Amino acid sequence: RVADAVADALDAHVDDTALAAVTRDAVWPTSLRRTRRLHEFGLDVLRRLDAAQTRQCFETFFDLEPDDWAAYLRIDTPPRQLAAVMTRMFRRAPWSLRRRLVAGDPRSLLRVLRR
Repeated sequence: RVADAVADALDAHVDDTALAAVTRDAVWPTSLRRTRRLHEFGLDVLRRLDAAQTRQCFETFFDLEPDDWAAYLRIDTPPRQLAAVMTRMFRRAPWSLRRRLVAGDPRSLLRVLRR
């Protein structure tokens, strides 16, 4: 995928900036970058939890169907599927954990979704 993108760009005689963008997009297509940002968002939320909340979060996570948590852990899961898994986990979480999961700056989630 990367070699083809670079070869096509070189055939088109693009400048260095465009070549860098083509290469980046071949390595990290938009969907994978969005998935990565969702993972980073999840990690940021996890870092704000205390030990008991972290334990509760992992218990809730691994109570999901194995296909769900396996999809969440994959780097190539489409962002829409990853968001659906995150939503299912949130719905299963006890209210005390839900409150903690949504605490913080909601703009950080909006930034993830906009990029």
